[in-house]
Amino acid sequence: FNSQNVNLSADYKINDNNSLGFTLNYSHDKQPNIDNPASITNILHSPYISIDSSYSTKNVSGNKDNSLSSSLYYNHKLDSLGGQYTIDFDFDWNKSNSNNSSLTQYYDGYLANLIRGERIDALTTNKYNTYSLKFDEVKPLSKKFTLEFGAKTRLTTVNNDFHALKDSVNDVSQTNNLKYKENVNAAYVSLSTKFNDKLSLRLGLRGEHTYTHTDQVTTNEKKDKNYFDLFPNVNFSWAINKSNHLSTTYSYRITRPEYSSLNPFSVKQSDY
Repeated sequence: FNSQNVNLSADYKINDNNSLGFTLNYSHDKQPNIDNPASITNILHSPYISIDSSYSTKNVSGNKDNSLSSSLYYNHKLDSLGGQYTIDFDFDWNKSNSNNSSLTQYYDGYLANLIRGERIDALTTNKYNTYSLKFDEVKPLSKKFTLEFGAKTRLTTVNNDFHALKDSVNDVSQTNNLKYKENVNAAYVSLSTKFNDKLSLRLGLRGEHTYTHTDQVTTNEKKDKNYFDLFPNVNFSWAINKSNHLSTTYSYRITRPEYSSLNPFSVKQSDY
């Protein structure tokens, strides 16, 4: 296994109130084909005295990943009270190639008479690009109240090409090229206050509109989806004394699947 990573960042202070910055990250990971030891599974039926049948499975797997991410930001200070806003543009590019080959052999009894063998190869090329633009502002309203708000738009395109080969012949029923597009537009607002030196409260609300387009190229199935969600959050803190602090938080979130998991086709491991 080998991995190379390159990271570069720079900041430029234009004046006391304005600054620019960027980051660049590149990584390359390669795992050579690993010839794993065979695993043996025994099949027994009640009353589980003797082994009826068995099978052995030997796997060989490897993968290669390349990713590039970059970010460009601009920050402007509004006043001496801590007011400021930031504009960020982010870009991510990822490409991975993975292969998994398994040879399964089925026997009568415990590896006694070979009934048949089956070789299955799963080859996947996964690419995705993400572009995002966001704006965040912090605005102190007074010594006790601070308002934060912002907006973000993100566009992701995915191309997942999955091939399943059975005994070196492409299995059309298990092969698919999935193209996927996801656009998320969000905005949030948050208000925080300190009642005194011990008590503080933060209230927030975020709204997200999501549009997705799924294109299963091999089966020519296409689907569009639109949905909108609201995500509230509340945080209450109490500094009991210098050594003890108590807080309670409520938040509602959404978790989306990894892009590499979206292709709805299974990888066979054995007849069982």
